This record gives sequence, structure tokens and C-alpha cells, in this order.
Amino acid sequence: MSKPLTFLKKIQLVLLYINHQKGGVIVTCAYCRSTNLTFEKQRRINHDYNIVYKSSYKCADCGAFCENKQDWIQSS
Repeated sequence: MSKPLTFLKKIQLVLLYINHQKGGVIVTCAYCRSTNLTFEKQRRINHDYNIVYKSSYKCADCGAFCENKQDWIQSS
């Protein structure tokens, strides 16, 4: 298991992320509020006029699972 991040390291990580990922999203665990998430898998599903991405993550601190779904629809 990895060593927990200090508060200063978390601030540095957030600032680095914000500077390099404009408009990005940071995901936290809904149960323990940790950002220590592990990517599990991702699927792409093509429909007629949209693309759906489904992905899952696992919290490395409390073991909770998250499933994420994104619907991308092309505007005309």
C-alpha cells in the first residue's frame, strides 16, 4: 500500500493538475473523500448518434468502487 500524501503534497498536486489540465475534473471517494483511486477498466460503446464510455475505479484507502458513465452526443 502506498504512503499517504501530506497536506503540502496534496496542495502541490492540485496546483500542478490545475496548471496542466485546464477544465479538468478531480474525482474523490464518496465515502472517505480520498483521491487515492485506482483505475480498474474502461469500455467504449458506440450507439447510433453517440458514444458511451463506462469506467470503474476502486478507492485504495477504503475499498469502495465507483462506476462512471459518460454519454457523448455529437451536436449538429
